[in-house]
Amino acid sequence: MEREPNERTAVLSRASVSRNGSTDTASSSPGMMSQSPRGSNSVQDMDRSGGFLSSVGGDHDMSTKGRYRHLGSPRMQSSGEMFDSLIVSDSFLAFPMDSDKVSQGSAVAIFSLYSNMLASGGLVLVPWALATAGVWPGIGLLLLTTLISLHSCRLVVKRMHDPGVGGAASDFSEICRCYLGKWGERLSNWSMCLNDFFVLAVHWILISNFAYYGIALATDPIESNNETLRDFDRVLLSPNDTSCLPIASDFFKNISTLPRAFDTIWTLDRTVPAFVALAIFPLLHLPKPTFFAKFNTLVLMSVLQVILFLVIMAAAMGTPANVSNAISDTGSGWRYPAMMGVMMYSMNAQQSVVLIMKNQRRPVRNLRDVNVAFSLTAFTYLIVGLLFVLFFPNSFDCTQPVFLDNFSVSNLAAFNVRVMLGVQMVAIFPLRAHIFRVRLLASVFGRPEPGAIARLIFNTVVTVVWLVLAQFAARPGDIARFTGALAGLSLQFVLPIACQVAYLKNNFALSYSYAAAQSLVLLIGFAMAVGQFFKL
Repeated sequence: MEREPNERTAVLSRASVSRNGSTDTASSSPGMMSQSPRGSNSVQDMDRSGGFLSSVGGDHDMSTKGRYRHLGSPRMQSSGEMFDSLIVSDSFLAFPMDSDKVSQGSAVAIFSLYSNMLASGGLVLVPWALATAGVWPGIGLLLLTTLISLHSCRLVVKRMHDPGVGGAASDFSEICRCYLGKWGERLSNWSMCLNDFFVLAVHWILISNFAYYGIALATDPIESNNETLRDFDRVLLSPNDTSCLPIASDFFKNISTLPRAFDTIWTLDRTVPAFVALAIFPLLHLPKPTFFAKFNTLVLMSVLQVILFLVIMAAAMGTPANVSNAISDTGSGWRYPAMMGVMMYSMNAQQSVVLIMKNQRRPVRNLRDVNVAFSLTAFTYLIVGLLFVLFFPNSFDCTQPVFLDNFSVSNLAAFNVRVMLGVQMVAIFPLRAHIFRVRLLASVFGRPEPGAIARLIFNTVVTVVWLVLAQFAARPGDIARFTGALAGLSLQFVLPIACQVAYLKNNFALSYSYAAAQSLVLLIGFAMAVGQFFKL
């Protein structure tokens, strides 16, 4: 392991004293000395260079300064425009802080990071990824991707308090700008925009899925079908699960007993995404949907409900039905990248970790809290994946991308889980869409909120794209694995490692062994990205 230089010692040893005896603080940090052409020596310099602002004006108190950031550009000068482009860091907290508090404890930081990773929708996709890769290889890949994501996140947290980024970075792209220059800032912003866009696309597909089966159960006259009620397996699992068709909408095409007219107006891959658009589109026009941050707690509640549901289903099935398959099935080598892509998608925390950890009451505990959050996340994914895969009585090839699709539309317990997950995703969708819009418009036009007309046009365009994806590319597992591999390649591999290497190089602490180890991690990332393009 490469030992980082002692920053305090470096600052003291390299502090220069001017002729009149005063200390030149602008050159007291090696990171600041070497990065002066790219980074900034103060928050004011960052403002003038188009970086991220960590305050909104002298009239605001410290709690406001510590809890807001600005995605701005040199053209934005007025306080009104600045306020319009502010994003509350509480948006990523599992338990929003009171207005009179300027920091939070470790418990809030841990569960906020935990809920942000689980809010991606990966919880319902991990069983499919685990079954696709094979149980034992899947467990190994889950642990490997967790360690890589944890390593990446720790590198980001280590650099967020460097003097070269003003002492307290407000965003991951600010760290990239300091150590890598404008190209690093642009790549990080575009990668986060790409990740946010497709995470929201996955959410759209999952909301449509939950709405389709929820309404199907509510209108299905199952009470009159005594044979179905007496046949527990048909209520527990899909009656058509042995067909193993690749598309979820085709998978359940023939199980419904709904009237023919209703079937034509309520279809999973055509009309339901359009109905979802009618519900969500008005919410996208809220100028500051910070109210929805209060629903972040629903993520934790939905996780508990998913685990409870799988425990109940496992108890209903009795002994594990797939233990022998789990021991013997090693999956297919070309399917391993799919597992890694889904896990990188489900473990992406680079864009939220800085906003969460910057308000930590004791920053010295940041690394420990990150370790705990990733451990909890990996344990949750592992429990959910194993409970389903080991007790699911059919072949692993029959596993659908959304694991709830493997249960009958008449399963009341699955219905409750769908309702909870659907409500949670609808509640956080406007807020995440707002963050995506602000970041993308700031990156492209340098103006996060260009006006009501431009906002309407932007929301209309992205809504149409999400709708088309939900109608014609309704496999959320594939979207998640490509997003995790491609956006994750830059966010979790290239950029954090490049920033760390630049930091060590500037401090004359970079060794060949450390560079070789990081090159191996990068090679894994590139192999994972290329592997997504091979047929499963």
